[in-house]
Amino acid sequence: MYVSPAGLAQITGAADDTLDAIVRATCTGPFLLEGPAWGGLPRQHAQVDRFIVYPPVDPALAENLKLIHYGNKGGHRVAFARSALGSVNVVQLDVSYGKTTADLLNKSYRRGLRQALASPLAPLFLDNADELLAELGITKEGLAVE
Repeated sequence: MYVSPAGLAQITGAADDTLDAIVRATCTGPFLLEGPAWGGLPRQHAQVDRFIVYPPVDPALAENLKLIHYGNKGGHRVAFARSALGSVNVVQLDVSYGKTTADLLNKSYRRGLRQALASPLAPLFLDNADELLAELGITKEGLAVE
């Protein structure tokens, strides 16, 4: 089942159900901010990729929406969900890339990983923990939380 242009217009708050109006509303409309997902650290990295994710739409409509987005040179990527709940809207995802292991593993995540590694059950869910840590350049001592 696909969301129609009329449905997209309603979801995005577009002035009408034309694709131009939908894209304009998507790119300029307000988005509910959720996150950050990395434990509350501020975004410090210049490189950010923005993704606009629409609910499922007809493949021809998807291609036309992409053409308009990319023609406007908005600097973002466009994707379409394979499935969606009726309440799901258009989603904007901003992805920033860490440069250090501290960016990847903040204090909270280091604490959790240290506890997981110390668990007697660790071999059941982390069968290659030492290899993984070595690949990331992390030592178990480096997981100490200040």
